[in-house]
Amino acid sequence: MKNTDSHNRSFLRLFIGELGRFLIFTALILLVLLIYVLFGTGAFTASSQAKLKTEIEKIIPSPKIPVSKKSFKVVPINLPTSTSSNPQQGSPIAEINIPAIGLQMVVVEGTQTGDLRLGPGHYQGTSLPGMAGNVAIAGHRTTYLHPFYNLAELKGGDPIFLTSTIGTLEYLVTNIDVREPYDITILRQFGDNRLTLTTCNPKYSAATRLVVVAHLLGIVEVVNSNTPSSSSKPNAPKTSPNSGGSLKNAKSLLAGSTSSTSPEIGWGVLLFFDYLLFRLSMRHIKGWKKLLAALVTFGVLMLLILPFCAAVAAALPASF
Repeated sequence: MKNTDSHNRSFLRLFIGELGRFLIFTALILLVLLIYVLFGTGAFTASSQAKLKTEIEKIIPSPKIPVSKKSFKVVPINLPTSTSSNPQQGSPIAEINIPAIGLQMVVVEGTQTGDLRLGPGHYQGTSLPGMAGNVAIAGHRTTYLHPFYNLAELKGGDPIFLTSTIGTLEYLVTNIDVREPYDITILRQFGDNRLTLTTCNPKYSAATRLVVVAHLLGIVEVVNSNTPSSSSKPNAPKTSPNSGGSLKNAKSLLAGSTSSTSPEIGWGVLLFFDYLLFRLSMRHIKGWKKLLAALVTFGVLMLLILPFCAAVAAALPASF
């Protein structure tokens, strides 16, 4: 009886000890994951934006952001209602500047997960930047350099500048609202010229969508410029512009791409088995072989941790 009690106590101590070690290991993995999601993803986007900036400079004119009324003026413009342009997904199409929150980034075509890793993404099926109608753009709020992190700080009348092949357009914020994640009405045409920005809400959550609407003021031009003005009375499109897509899959655009597979689970299982091999080697291998086993399992851990973090980050909501 005493031997049985002693065996039970030994097993309990072993179980508690191993459980404690596993919880510490899990906590460390989660810490690494948190650091990667908040900071590591930003490094990827910063690198991507540098490349996109070089590409966009070959396509659009330099943004004209008014710093003085003496050197710049904003005049009405008659925007085109159709285009033959059909930009490839993930390609740079415009540059957005929001002085109130210190944002200046290249906008890419598309709002799938891979697109939004590069920077703010244009909703396919809405008006392209520089066109009449509703130009809708999504952006991350927590990860991948979080371009729309401070979007809620905007106030009515704050200017937003969108530079495309047509030049730099100035929009003024007119409405800030919180909507359901799959509210596709914000992507429709409303018979005016507007810019719609969306991101996850609240911060560090994807429960709802923060929606900022800004209406067109005009095109920014240099004062005393020798180039003729293309301005005229602003137009309100009667029909939806040909922007190279439709809104039939609007809900999937709002949510971002989804996958039937879950690679983060597979990477997590591999991490668990690597930890299990490490613990078994520590308990049953002696001498220099124990050190070798520890080095091998630690090396495997280093190889597994990055793809695991990347897979988890990819599984987050598209504009999280």
